[in-house]
Amino acid sequence: MREMKDSGIEWIGEIPRGWEISKAKYFIKIQNGSDPTTDGNIPVYGSGSESFKTCGEYKEGPTVLIGRKGTINIPRYIEGKYWNVDTAFDVHSLGKFNLKYYFYCAVSFDYKFYISQTTLPSMTQTNYENIFLPIPNSDEQHRIADFLDRKCAEIDAVIEKTKAAVEEYKKLKQSVITEAVTKGVRGPRPMKPSGVEWIGDVPEGWEADKVKHLFTNGKGLSITKENLVETGLPVISYGQIHSKNNSGTEITDDLLRYVDFQYQTDFPQCEVFQYDFVFADTSEDYDGCGNCAYKQDSSILFGGYHTIILHSNSKKDNKYFAYLFKTDSWRKQLREVATGVKLFTIAQKTLMNSSVIIPPESEQQEISDYLDRKCAGIDNILAKKQQFIKELEAYKKSLIYEYVTGKKEVKS
Repeated sequence: MREMKDSGIEWIGEIPRGWEISKAKYFIKIQNGSDPTTDGNIPVYGSGSESFKTCGEYKEGPTVLIGRKGTINIPRYIEGKYWNVDTAFDVHSLGKFNLKYYFYCAVSFDYKFYISQTTLPSMTQTNYENIFLPIPNSDEQHRIADFLDRKCAEIDAVIEKTKAAVEEYKKLKQSVITEAVTKGVRGPRPMKPSGVEWIGDVPEGWEADKVKHLFTNGKGLSITKENLVETGLPVISYGQIHSKNNSGTEITDDLLRYVDFQYQTDFPQCEVFQYDFVFADTSEDYDGCGNCAYKQDSSILFGGYHTIILHSNSKKDNKYFAYLFKTDSWRKQLREVATGVKLFTIAQKTLMNSSVIIPPESEQQEISDYLDRKCAGIDNILAKKQQFIKELEAYKKSLIYEYVTGKKEVKS
């Protein structure tokens, strides 16, 4: 075990006695990006390090892209041709300083010590230049970088494999739901044409109808985020409907926001009752068209901003429809006529004129009970795999930190 000393920098902690601490500006050169002016096939990057378009201009790697505003804590190492816009800085090495070692340092930065709190999280060039780096000698920089390349590649391979498994289980869940809500769970049986193109054949005894014959519709409250309060009248708005935590089959407490109770008196038509649905009327992508939340209990709830409320005519459990509304085949009706470019809007008329499949009530309950069990099992597997991914990502970050600060040593 080698001898350690205090670095004097909180996020770095102790470093080996032979290492130095120095400001980054003595080892790297930082440049801002700019919007490209020509078309081409060179990848263009911004903050967050995701390629979002291409251009004809280019810079030559190796470089490290670091965030200027927005998602600032995801650096990216690039070796080939690239271009970066002004939400990201590109970093080049001065002298023999190992740029890959700098990349791994950037992964470990504790940005809260340097970040500028504006509307978007931001880092200035001066912020980055004045960050203190742990500086081992050149040979050790190379050893650490090469070691972390190998170890991180191994961890990334496991993460990608697990992510692929997650996507497969999501597809399985979608398939299980679609099969159950369109064919039932009683096995093969006589079928008949539904008369609706997207539905096709349905079991005998099932019907097809329009949403408008089963529900009446209304709008949520005309409020903004500025109207929200810490406690008060519970509301659910489009942002929470689009949340990853929204299962679509029940409304949990983490989806609720609150407004003043006066809205309950002034806008009673915006109340969401038991067995009603709340749809988001806008989405940032086609996949989100049709996202909704199902009100299964009798607690007080109001529709919030950018929502359409479907009030149940039957006042009976509609969980079967909650599962039907999750399927891609049903949502296709909404997606094909959604309007907009960056935001896609669903009109109330479109929603009310969409078609649904209607099994007998007893079979609706049978299907929803079956899907509750099946989806719970799949969700349990998904939760374990997603937790495993989080643990691997945390382990990877911890491993990088331990080696770039010298707390663990790569033997020569």
